[in-house]
Amino acid sequence: MITGFYTALATSASVFIGILTALLASNLSNLNVQREQIERRIETIDSRLTNLNTQYEHFRDTLEEIRDQEEASQRREQAQDEVDEFLEDYVGNEFDINPDDLTPSRLQREFVEYLGVDRLNEEQHDVLQEHFEDVQTALTSSSGFMGNAPPSAPIDSEIMASNHQIEHQWQIHTEERFNRNYRRWIQTMTEIQSLRDERQRLVSRYESLDPSRIRAILRITIVTIIISVGVPLVAYLFRVSEVTIAQELPLWIEPTSIFVIWACGLIFVFKHLREQLNEGDENLPNEPDITLDEDASEAR
Repeated sequence: MITGFYTALATSASVFIGILTALLASNLSNLNVQREQIERRIETIDSRLTNLNTQYEHFRDTLEEIRDQEEASQRREQAQDEVDEFLEDYVGNEFDINPDDLTPSRLQREFVEYLGVDRLNEEQHDVLQEHFEDVQTALTSSSGFMGNAPPSAPIDSEIMASNHQIEHQWQIHTEERFNRNYRRWIQTMTEIQSLRDERQRLVSRYESLDPSRIRAILRITIVTIIISVGVPLVAYLFRVSEVTIAQELPLWIEPTSIFVIWACGLIFVFKHLREQLNEGDENLPNEPDITLDEDASEAR
């Protein structure tokens, strides 16, 4: 009768341990699948980030190029105005020499003195060189040698209007190009930040799906098998072999001890079964507190 009792204990324990082992193995397999999916998604994000970074640098460099061109254009316009004032107010008045004695270096020194600066920038230097002949003409006029000076060509108003129109159209084109690249730059930067946030969340999720905990439980299950299945089977073997460990103890001590050991192992099984079944029972996060303007539709 006692041997049948030991057999029943071992059989029932093996059933529950088998359920726990199957559940843990299933969870371990699911974890590995989820980790592989996260790894593939992270690889996709990294590839996308690489492409976006190339686009981001392109748009940034384009914006810097447009800004540099605009600043150079503004410096050239300022230099043109300074040279015009120099020709009108200074050349032929405070600066009056023989036009034949005028050299580019002498003209630069006079212009530097007129501006009150240490040196000319690139735009000032180029514009001044372009007006070298105009300075000679102004000096010739002020010296009374108009007969030797070539007559100045009249400025065609239509040509001036055409040049202004071209400059205006070019300015519009530059602004549109800048705005277009700026919008793409902002969109690219926003997408990069969004992908970085997603990648960080995936990394956190990947780290939380650590299968080592389940592997540890599987190892502990071996101890449970020894306690709840192995001990009753060993006792059954001793009974069948008619081997008695302690003859002086009462007969009820042995089956009671075996039952207590079996119950401890079974309690461990039920405890981890409950933990595994309740692992995914988590509350959903609360909805973010977002307040929308009631007049948003009218503002559009």
